[in-house]
Amino acid sequence: MKTRRLFTILFVVMILSACAPRTAPSAVPALSPSSTPVQMTSTSVPTITPTVNPFAINMEKVNLFPESMQAVLDDPEKYQMAPDPLGNPPENGELAFESWFDSLTYALGDPKLLPVNVLADGFTSDAGGSCCGDFSASGVYPKPGEGTYSHKGYPTQKNPYFFYFSHNGVLHPVLGVKVGAIPSSYWGVVFIILDQSGWTQHDDYGLDTIAEIYNGHHIYQGLFYRNEPASMPMTDPVTLALFHCPFNWKGFETWDTDITDRYAIGIGAFRIWNGVDQ
Repeated sequence: MKTRRLFTILFVVMILSACAPRTAPSAVPALSPSSTPVQMTSTSVPTITPTVNPFAINMEKVNLFPESMQAVLDDPEKYQMAPDPLGNPPENGELAFESWFDSLTYALGDPKLLPVNVLADGFTSDAGGSCCGDFSASGVYPKPGEGTYSHKGYPTQKNPYFFYFSHNGVLHPVLGVKVGAIPSSYWGVVFIILDQSGWTQHDDYGLDTIAEIYNGHHIYQGLFYRNEPASMPMTDPVTLALFHCPFNWKGFETWDTDITDRYAIGIGAFRIWNGVDQ
């Protein structure tokens, strides 16, 4: 009887529990956007910026002849740049420049296959003088009885190749020309580092020759300097320093210099006929 009463009480309790209202479970609070993020333990990978070689040879730039030196100063990245041959140590200067120039001539290819830039009818090589050689173009010979010939040159066949280097913030232009020999052959390919001494910065010499050539005036002479002329002192310290570089007109040691199958480079100047008889 007692057991039966116990089961009855348990049964009633179960029914009452089933009928009681359910309460909602406690909600888990969500992280707000301003909550501090959990720190990750993964190793971060640094961003690698590729190194740009400022001296990489771009033949489009080499063949881009500026309208003036000022155009190069205004936008130097538009034109081909070479290493500074006077940089230190030598492996970053003279040796780097020579290696770069070798790469340039390799890119240009066989000099015999290049188009002619300028025409000339006179060539000299003087191992004993300050000017170790030159090419000249008279262009117009006088009629009998009219005196000496005029240095008027010939029309430029193709604008020179162009690059520059920077030394102590000053840009130094280099013009390369294949010289064709009148009437139907050629003499060689020379790259002239324009001397910036005071006496060459007037008339038909100097940096103004870039604009003169661009505007169609004739080149009637190219001069190659191995050392300073006693009669015309040179004031440009870069010119004076380059005289001591082995690459300066290397191979111009004899009167019978032959550069028909190679390239040459050194300090020098161009002379331009600007419409006035010299």
